[in-house]
Amino acid sequence: MSRKTLMIVLGTLVIVVVLLVAAVVILIILASRISSAASNQLHEEDTADQSIWANCSRICGKSDYEIPHYPLVIISLNGFARSLLARDLPSLRKIARCGVTSESVYPCFGAENYTNSMAIVTGLFPESQGSYQSKNDSSVPLMEPIWVTYQKQTGGRVAVHSWPGAPHLDYGHPDYIVPPTDYSHPLQDQLDQVVKWLDMPLPNRPGVILVSNDDLIRALGRDASDSAVANALNRLDHNLDLFFTQLHLADILGCLNIVIVSDQGFAKTSNRFDLSENVNLGNARVENGPVMKIFGNGSDVEEIIRQFSTVDKDILRVFTRLSAPTRWHYSGSSEAVDLLVVGQNGNELCWKCNGEAMKALTAISEYQDQHMQTIFYALGPSIRSALTLPPFQNIELMNLWIELLKLEYVPNNGTIAFAKQILWKPQPRLERRKFGIRECPFTNEESVIDCGGCSVLRRVRLRNWMLTCTQPNRHLVLPSSSSTSFCYQKFCEKLIITGTNEDESVALVEIFHQNNTVTSSQFECRFVSSRYDAECPTVTASEGQEVRTLSANPRKVLARIATIQVPWDVAFIKDVLDPLNAYTLSKSKEFGRVICITGTAFDRNLDGIADANKTGSPSHLYRVLIRCSSSWSLNGFNCRNPFRTEVLAFIFPHTKGDANSLASEKLLLQYTARLKDVELIAGIEFDLPMVPAMYMMHLKLNVVTQLW
Repeated sequence: MSRKTLMIVLGTLVIVVVLLVAAVVILIILASRISSAASNQLHEEDTADQSIWANCSRICGKSDYEIPHYPLVIISLNGFARSLLARDLPSLRKIARCGVTSESVYPCFGAENYTNSMAIVTGLFPESQGSYQSKNDSSVPLMEPIWVTYQKQTGGRVAVHSWPGAPHLDYGHPDYIVPPTDYSHPLQDQLDQVVKWLDMPLPNRPGVILVSNDDLIRALGRDASDSAVANALNRLDHNLDLFFTQLHLADILGCLNIVIVSDQGFAKTSNRFDLSENVNLGNARVENGPVMKIFGNGSDVEEIIRQFSTVDKDILRVFTRLSAPTRWHYSGSSEAVDLLVVGQNGNELCWKCNGEAMKALTAISEYQDQHMQTIFYALGPSIRSALTLPPFQNIELMNLWIELLKLEYVPNNGTIAFAKQILWKPQPRLERRKFGIRECPFTNEESVIDCGGCSVLRRVRLRNWMLTCTQPNRHLVLPSSSSTSFCYQKFCEKLIITGTNEDESVALVEIFHQNNTVTSSQFECRFVSSRYDAECPTVTASEGQEVRTLSANPRKVLARIATIQVPWDVAFIKDVLDPLNAYTLSKSKEFGRVICITGTAFDRNLDGIADANKTGSPSHLYRVLIRCSSSWSLNGFNCRNPFRTEVLAFIFPHTKGDANSLASEKLLLQYTARLKDVELIAGIEFDLPMVPAMYMMHLKLNVVTQLW
């Protein structure tokens, strides 16, 4: 290589090295600037999140606020749907970090401000909400809001601002009441008044304060555009931030338990449907509302239902009191109503709209719709921190108020243990006594008694099979009841829970897995075992009915046990039972293993609670499916990780088919239920082995919004 060439190469290398060094320096400078910008952004976010009241301090600066309990402030931001939290609200984010929130809260069915507001302060479903109990007539239903309970038990003062029901207050001393009007006072004015009430000296200071606010409904009812929603939420967040700042500066924020809730959400109106243009109701009377009520007044109700059958079910669905889903807890409050018409997918229903302008927002009665689901935020010295609860229904809140105010229990539709998960130190409470269901009286004889269609050879084979089949060393579920009228019978992997004496209810517990979902028998052989029964039960099908087994797989051998044969309407079998069985078996194959509980229920007064008279044709059928979202234990009877247990429950009214002609999966979703609803209508509680009590409570309270 020549000297000239060598110099060129060396010069090129020097230039390359210089450029590389320059590039590294530039990258270091850029990285430093990016890091600085990110640090500044994080600092700004941290500063925003660390406003003077958001340090999560639980120190109460004034001891007179601690006795006999910390004051409770309940604020309802009406119309605040959980879906609105897609926009960041710093005030609520701070409360969630320092206190307790929930994934969502389900309002009561019906989408009415009054019934949901009262559910929050009474713990009662709409069907249980009557008038205040008369002093002279004990037959009048009792509805006791928390402010009444508080005054009766403690004699302390209350303050209620614009909450529905407040005008009914009647105390022996002047409390602080601002009656509700068409729309509440502005939130800022209400919160300023709360600060004034809290600043009062004892004994004038109220121990419980309730505020119901309509700012969101008022603003978005006129304009529900994205910009209007953003502006309304910004104002709300500003008002809350100012409120908490005032409490902090007064040195009492750490002395208060504050809970923010909402009555129900709303959806943008997608369409208006005028029933008067589509259905001829004759002499029937119509009561407009989120749930449209039709009173027959002598009109042919069946003919009205037939007219509704031509209407798109994505617009509305129609129900009788009997066919209304049990989980709504609505039928018991509508005794004179013949039909309930329920809008779907944001459709506003009306009767003779008369050219009125369509509303920007509409209330959706079905709380399975995410737009109806609401919020829960709690902050205070009695409340845990940084905890997010699974979804729950608003009727559970009454027991939280009782705990926070240290009151004696008041009967309601909520769950006593609900508040334990929220509080640092919940009070010990006595829960209702229940008895584990025991085995029915039995003999050591195991022969097969023919109840129809069993040959001698078939009976011998059945007996031999039952003597050698797999017997679990413990129950798949742990049934119990406050009644002593139940007992169980064991048949291999199946458990039959049956009533005694005049109780004709029956339930079947079985497990399906990949090895036992195939057809095992083609013979119509119904039987009982002499171990438990000396004779066959009498099963009679009326005209238009067929007898079917409770088992999800009717072709299985043990599905032919005579005690689990029940007569059902043929249309009910076609529209409900057959699709339910098909769904159950498909899911057992999909997941590999499913525990299934199927039973009859008697609830002829439609109050969601088992009747005392459990004879004759059942009014409802229920089914509970249990699966593991991870692996099962080695014995295959429970989840290896109990927190991966999932429950899907259904309650079907025994009707003559489905008047709405829904596709099978839509029908199944329509009639889902909480496990607690099943327990109430069956009169039997179902617990699961190895599942911790608090998680079992969550499984019982779980509201289904989609199928598996």
